[in-house]
Formats: sequence, C-alpha cells, structure tokens
Amino acid sequence: MPPDYALLAEGQTEALRQVALGGEGYARLLAGWRLVAREEVPLAERAEYAWRYALFLEEARAFEPGWEAREAWRVAAFLLEAAGDGRAFSAWARLLPEEEAAQALLRLGTGERLWEALFQGRAYEVLLEVLPQGERPDLRAQALYRLGRYGEALPHYRAWAEKDPRGFLGLGYALWRRPEDWPALVPLLYRLGAYREGIRAAWPTALAYPRAYREWVEAYAREEGLDPDLLFALLHVESRFDPLARSPTGALGLAQFLRSTWADVARMLGEPPADPFDPQSAIRYAARYLRWLLERCAAFSGVEGLACALTAYNGGIGYTLRGIAREGGLYAFLRFQERDEPREYLAKVLSAYAAYKAIP
Repeated sequence: MPPDYALLAEGQTEALRQVALGGEGYARLLAGWRLVAREEVPLAERAEYAWRYALFLEEARAFEPGWEAREAWRVAAFLLEAAGDGRAFSAWARLLPEEEAAQALLRLGTGERLWEALFQGRAYEVLLEVLPQGERPDLRAQALYRLGRYGEALPHYRAWAEKDPRGFLGLGYALWRRPEDWPALVPLLYRLGAYREGIRAAWPTALAYPRAYREWVEAYAREEGLDPDLLFALLHVESRFDPLARSPTGALGLAQFLRSTWADVARMLGEPPADPFDPQSAIRYAARYLRWLLERCAAFSGVEGLACALTAYNGGIGYTLRGIAREGGLYAFLRFQERDEPREYLAKVLSAYAAYKAIP
C-alpha cells in the first residue's frame, strides 16, 4: 500500500494531518476531508480542507451517488464562515436557492456581488426583496419573468432597454426559450405601449395586429372620410406604432414623415408644424395626408385609387403620377416601376389592411 494510503488507513489525527499537509493527489484531499469534523484541528485548517475537497468534487463531476459536491459545500460554507474566511460567500452561493444559503449571503455580502449571486443562484424572491428600486433593472426584469410575474417584469425590461438595447434582446430570448408564454405577454406589452416588441413576439398571429391609439385613429379617420382599418394598417407598416421611430432616410415618428412632407401637411392644416414624435399629431397628419393623396389619385376609383395613394405615401405623389403617365397606366406602373420599395410597401399595407378587416 502506498505510504499516504497507509497513513489514511491508520485514521489517527496526526497521521491524517501529515498526509493532508504534505501528501499528494487524492490521498491528500481525502485526508483533509476526514479531518473537517475533528475539533482538535484548528478551524481555519479544517475550513481549508473542506474547501479543497468540495472544489475537487465540483470539478470532478462524479457520476456515482455519494460523490456529489453539494453536501461538501455545505460543510465548507459553515466552516469558512466560522473562520471568517472570505471564500464563505462563494461556498454558500453554490447552495442557492436554499433559504439558508440566501440568508448567509445576506450576512456576508452587499451590492452588486450579492445581487449577481442571488440571481445566478435562482434565489429570485430574496433578490427582489433586497434589490433597491431603480438599481439593475436587468436583474429585476429577468427575476420577475422567471417567477411568472410578467406584468411586473415588462416595465423593467423597458427600463433596462433605455440603458442597454440588450433589454429587449433579453425579453426576446425569454420568449424564444418559453414560446408558450408569449400569448400572455403580448397584451401586457401593448398596454405598456411596446407595440413593436409585442408585434414581433406575436407575429404572424392575429395578436400581431393591435388597434393602437384607437381613439385617435378612429376619430381622425372619420374626420377625413377614411376607413380606420386602413389607417391602422398604414401605421402598422410604417412604424409598428412606435412614436419614436426613425428611419435611415430621416423619416420620423409614428407615421414616418420626412420633415419636408411634415411641413407640407402642416400648411394644409393651416398651422405651424407640430412635433412629429407626438403620436396624436402623427395620426392626424397621416390621415390628412392620405386623404390629400386619394384626392390627387381621383382619376382612379376603388382599389386602384387606394393603390395609387398608398404608393404615393411611400414614393411621393410626383414619382407616382409621373410613373403612371410614363408607363401608360396604373397597373403597368405598379408592375414595372423602377423602385422596389414602393411596390413592396403597397403589398405590405394591403396585407395589413386585409388582416385588420378580418379581425374583429
């Protein structure tokens, strides 16, 4: 029998200490582990042995019963804390989400380190109790979500996203991991005004077609003699109802107006230009502009006039009327126009219009 194992077999405290302090390999670890309960050995020394053995089991990832690291970490945690060793925090963290471990971390840690450990250990209820309001909305949002408290989680996802775009990525990942949850989440997103995120989560179901800003849309559509569902469809395609939307080409707000076109509509209305990021103003301007475009396309009736006006909303009335004249007719222009975006835009708005007409 190798010398170290011969000393282990003796089982005497001093023999075990000799191997634990100067031996090699597993014999050294096992000797230390056999000493952790012997009170004649100094506390700090026993804590060190327990730490080493628990770490060994954790890294070994043994498959056989009786070799799990958890109970070793429990022994190590008590000894390390009693010895005033800073590693006690890490030992207790490995035992989360047990209540005893969570309470130990509250004794031993504060601030970011404590919050991160509670989150990583899935001690979400304790984390929510100690996390100050306004701090780490990323942790609060994810903790609430994982507890199934979706309505409470969503405002914190938005607060997280205001500081870091990963806030909405975090929500997207949660929906991807738990797709069964999104039907419950989407209405909550809409109530928060997060229409873009809700539509993305619900696509392509009927839930992806909210009637956002309904009171204003219906009122200004009636004022201009428009079908409200048409105005809903246009705003759905333009911005997904995001009042702060900005396009790479400089289009702004809910209805995606260029500043020059916004100023033109203000003149039609006989007023100074309003704020393009104000949703009520954007809806009012969009309804007025769409009515004006329909009037410019009065040579066509029914769906043809609608196709002309919607193409003009995206490509401009000059581009549209010149193209119709050049190609000798509306359908030839729609088929052979030189720009893809207005053609694709028309298809998207008509598709959304059909969806709104079909959904009560």
